Amino acid sequence: MLESKLRNGNSLINNEIVKMNRLNRSIFSGVQVLVFCMIAGNAHAIFYKWVDEHGATNYSEWEPIGIEAEEINPPPGVDTEAAIRDLEEQQKKITNLQNRRKVKADIDRIDEQNAKIKKKNCKMAKARLASYARPGVRLVQDDGSRIRITEEQRQEQIATSNGMIKEYCN
Repeated sequence: MLESKLRNGNSLINNEIVKMNRLNRSIFSGVQVLVFCMIAGNAHAIFYKWVDEHGATNYSEWEPIGIEAEEINPPPGVDTEAAIRDLEEQQKKITNLQNRRKVKADIDRIDEQNAKIKKKNCKMAKARLASYARPGVRLVQDDGSRIRITEEQRQEQIATSNGMIKEYCN
């Protein structure tokens, strides 16, 4: 009988210990939450800056007692939507600039090709004019036969060649 009372007493004590452990864990969790909230709440807190008697600059979240300190406010928060809009506008400007540069490069390449073609056409027009410089010019027909052109036809060809030289050689 005495043993059963002791066992019952021990189990009551064990139950009380378990309850206290649970209570301690709850209190500890509550303290953790409270500390976290205090730390998170200080994210936008005012800081203080002062120089001590040794000339060292100090910073703290708490205003020093008996020493003149400068209040330092945290920087303002970032407006993320405005920042995103600014970044998108900058990206559009960069894309437009890249496109304009690409178009300019394409135009420059085409201009270079056209200059080469023009130079080649100029050379051909000069050679054509030189071939009509002497009278009695003979032209080769599609079938391979040769015909002599009239002076009037030769002068027309000279005028055409001079027009080509003006177009391609200037």
